[in-house]
Formats: sequence, C-alpha cells, structure tokens
Amino acid sequence: MTKPDSLLIVDDNADFVSACEQFLTGSGYRVLKAFSGPQAVDLCADKSESVALAIVDLNMPELDGPATIGALKQGTPGLKFIAVSGAMLVPYFTQLNELGVRHFLPKPFYLAGLLDSVRLALN
Repeated sequence: MTKPDSLLIVDDNADFVSACEQFLTGSGYRVLKAFSGPQAVDLCADKSESVALAIVDLNMPELDGPATIGALKQGTPGLKFIAVSGAMLVPYFTQLNELGVRHFLPKPFYLAGLLDSVRLALN
C-alpha cells in the first residue's frame, strides 16, 4: 500500500494533535496540523500539500466538525475523513452521514486504533 502524501489533524486541543502527530509520523505518515476549522480550510486551499485524509474533531469553536468537513469537501474533492469526539454528539451523526463520513473514533482512543482507522479509511 502506498502511503498518502499527508494526513491532516484538525483539533483545537494541542496536546491531542501533538500525540497523534508523533504517533502517525512514527508510523510513516506525513502529518499536517490545524487547530481550527478555518485554519484547516486555509491549509487545504493552499494546495502545496496533497492531503488524502483529514482527522477532524467534531466539537470546535468557530467552525464545528461537520462545517469544517463540508468546507474541506468543497475545496478538496476525494478527501477522506475520520471524525473524532470526546462526547457522543448525536445531532452530528446525521450531518456526518449526509457528508459521507463513514469513520468515527470516540475519544479517548488507543493510538493503535487510530492507525487502524487511518488504514481502513484510506482503503
């Protein structure tokens, strides 16, 4: 399997982003970081990096997870997603389904589970 050019982690929790970045980088992936939805949209609009998968927190200020995913889908067709959240945000599930998001990880999770989800989402 060829690894994607980059994975994008979008979360307002810097510790979470750092832990995921270190683990995924150590697993051979290139990782980009965004600490808000608008920052993620700007980063993907730049097009200097090819992003194959975005790992997006559902509960963020400014732009929540579904709004961020919708904006990223418009600007980056073919981008795949894993939604993550520390709360079971039931109202988001209908939106995620409508956006075509098929992968969800509840926080906290084992980093090995994240790696399994990344591999599954990319295939």
